[in-house]
Amino acid sequence: MSKYIATRAIRGANALVHEADVMLKQALADKGPDTAVAFPNTAYYLPLIYGMTGQKVEKLADLQPALTHAHELLHPLPSSQHWTPYLGETLDSGMATLIAAEVVEAIRFVYGTQPEQMPGFALAGGTAYSNNGNGLVGHLNGPIDDIQLRSWGIALVDGRMPGFAAIVGCAKSNEVAVKLVRELQRRNILTFLSGNVNG
Repeated sequence: MSKYIATRAIRGANALVHEADVMLKQALADKGPDTAVAFPNTAYYLPLIYGMTGQKVEKLADLQPALTHAHELLHPLPSSQHWTPYLGETLDSGMATLIAAEVVEAIRFVYGTQPEQMPGFALAGGTAYSNNGNGLVGHLNGPIDDIQLRSWGIALVDGRMPGFAAIVGCAKSNEVAVKLVRELQRRNILTFLSGNVNG
């Protein structure tokens, strides 16, 4: 791994953990420490934090230990003067980023800003949110819920869905992205996208 990538990853981790810190302090002041925290239509705790730390997050106050753990995983930037190993520090910073990102998303659900609204957009599937304007205002998916997980799991096991594809980054254009996704859909492949639009 290059020092260039490691430096940016560590710098980004520090920035996101700081952002999560600021958001959590504000949420605790606005909503109180006993405000419930959960992703909708799920029977599990915040999955990444629970899976990586074993911590069950049920209310805003429970996010503080997770964020403290993220702080413990942060490291200073690699030295530009002398060579020092930095792979472990970069991987730790990546885990800190994942924890902080889940804290940020959980807080956005507390404020009702997730899942993001998109007027006219309709999900294909059975996921319903209580705050989506009685179906008049569309919204993006948000975290995968239990309903989706069960239906996709069955289709993956019985062969109706041969697999899934995760596409990270942006395509040259929206048209190229649509063509790629349509080809995967034609083959019944579950597709996850992460990136921006318009190159």
